Amino acid sequence: MATDCPDSAPHDRRPADHIDRSRPGHLDGTRGAVMILEMTPGCRYALGDQLVEIDGARSMSTVAVRNVATGATSIASTETLRPAGSRPLAEASPNVIPEVQWRRAVAAAIRLRPLVPLRKVPKDTLIGVARELGISARTVQRRLTTLRRSEQTSDLVPLPGGRRPGSKHLDPDVEAIVAEQIEAHWLVREPMAFEDLYDRVLIALEAINKRLSRNALRRRLAALDAAHVLKRKRGRKSAKQQYEGRPGGLVVSRPLELVQIDHTPVDLILVSDDALREPVGRPWLTIVIDVATRVVLGFYVSFDAPSATSVALALEHAVFPKEGWLKACGVDALWPMYGRPLAVLVDNGKDFHSVALTRGCEQYGITLQYRPVKTPHFGAHIERLIGTFMRRVHRLPGTTFSNTKERGDYPSEARASMTLREFRAWLVNEITTWYHTRAHRTLGRSPSTAWTEGHTVSGVLTPPAVIGDAVRFRVGFLPRKRRAVTRSGIELHGVHYWHDALESLVGRGEPVDACYDPRDVRQIYVELPDHAGLVVVPEAAAALPALSLTEHRQQRAAERERVRTAEKELESVRLRGAGHSDALVRAARSATCLARRKPKADSATVVVVTDPAQAPHRAAAPARTRSTPKDLCAPPPSVTSFAVDAWA
Repeated sequence: MATDCPDSAPHDRRPADHIDRSRPGHLDGTRGAVMILEMTPGCRYALGDQLVEIDGARSMSTVAVRNVATGATSIASTETLRPAGSRPLAEASPNVIPEVQWRRAVAAAIRLRPLVPLRKVPKDTLIGVARELGISARTVQRRLTTLRRSEQTSDLVPLPGGRRPGSKHLDPDVEAIVAEQIEAHWLVREPMAFEDLYDRVLIALEAINKRLSRNALRRRLAALDAAHVLKRKRGRKSAKQQYEGRPGGLVVSRPLELVQIDHTPVDLILVSDDALREPVGRPWLTIVIDVATRVVLGFYVSFDAPSATSVALALEHAVFPKEGWLKACGVDALWPMYGRPLAVLVDNGKDFHSVALTRGCEQYGITLQYRPVKTPHFGAHIERLIGTFMRRVHRLPGTTFSNTKERGDYPSEARASMTLREFRAWLVNEITTWYHTRAHRTLGRSPSTAWTEGHTVSGVLTPPAVIGDAVRFRVGFLPRKRRAVTRSGIELHGVHYWHDALESLVGRGEPVDACYDPRDVRQIYVELPDHAGLVVVPEAAAALPALSLTEHRQQRAAERERVRTAEKELESVRLRGAGHSDALVRAARSATCLARRKPKADSATVVVVTDPAQAPHRAAAPARTRSTPKDLCAPPPSVTSFAVDAWA
């Protein structure tokens, strides 16, 4: 069996001990020798079920190869290449060879193995073996050569007739044009329909006066590597999801050895927890699962987007016993799963890289592990669990389903009925009475049974250890802010907090760590300097109800909006008043200016005195009257003459 390399000389018919070792792909004439595959550019070999051609070396153990049929290039290990036309490994397995052919191959091997050490087999011996096996002497020589090369009985089974995988019989120019059109119009994100592709191929072949049948094009499309096609059409992620091998998995042997944490938006619209019960939106669920037993150790559900806080609260819920929490939630259920995990596996989200989470895990000896980048299958356990619960959620009123196509015209908001508290109770019931009690397909038993068995040694049941100081553990994972202590206390989120233990810190200017629980804004936790202790600091006015941080912010936003609306109403009154004042001033100024522009009133009339005795007595001045336009137009009064001598 020769290697297909360029410029190689045709095979001669010299005996095996005279094989030319200078040619690539030669056979060593010694017993047990193998085919030599030269890694030089241009040599063609079989890679899987495809015929590839070497383009060049990339390292001492890898070469760049090009698929002869599709033109696709890739990097291949030299150990994966086989001689062109050789039998694939799966095809050569004894388990898949028909019984009749296998018995014939065994009989041939029994007769030929004694001849393998011989450098030259006598002609009479070859003829005798050929007659015994019912084949020609030339066939005996070929099978003896095959047995010397591999020593495997399966290689003596004749290869099936027909074309070898990857072999092409069209004109090379036609093959090149077809490959070019497939690359340009088929292996793209917006692929053409087959008929459109066939038309493009015919148009391109007209330039060389050639044609191609539809079936020939279909065969070439069918010969394309399915993973390569999916990668080109839908991307690397889709191809890896469907075709990438994922052997092995997370190996754990006991409960709490490894837990996984992840977030998901719940496929459900919830309503407000008040008299109106108006639609609010979809909550976020952070869930913790034990990998070994598949039990749900804890969760946290809220309307807040995933954050370091939600991770911390979910982890706290997983670590501590839940009897008191169940009673506080008004849920009658058994949930005995809890405990401090040895390791936590999370993705590479920003919320899993917070300082609070990192230091909290370091404080309590929990190893924080991150999934390798772009390997979502490392979180398959918890993702399957989330999918299981979301399918249960799709039966609730107000569900949004998985996508818009599945949702159709279902009125999610109009059908929404459950509050956050009611959904939390429903989820606890699903976990404790349904999920933990049903047989898990992989475990072969229920998660609850697996948890109990995992804590039973030599017939003795040992519950997980309990962390003594729950408050300090919680504070270790809570978010924190650096705040100074003033005379009014510590201000955080618009609320003032005070405790007598803070009095010695007033005015020192040294900030302290103020830790807060987003579920309750009525108190914060303060680490006193010099490791003096942890103080629970209540709200100074003691007037706040039990509100979460989100609800508190919503109330503050609503109050600001109410004040803003009232201010707008007062602003309109103020603006109208200002406008009216300006109008009054303008009217007054206008009247004044008009009065000042008018002429003076008429001069007083001179009265003629005929009696000197009356001279000392002046006549009363006539009353001044306001002139009108008509008065102004009247002719002046006549003047009466008088004698001056009358005054003498």
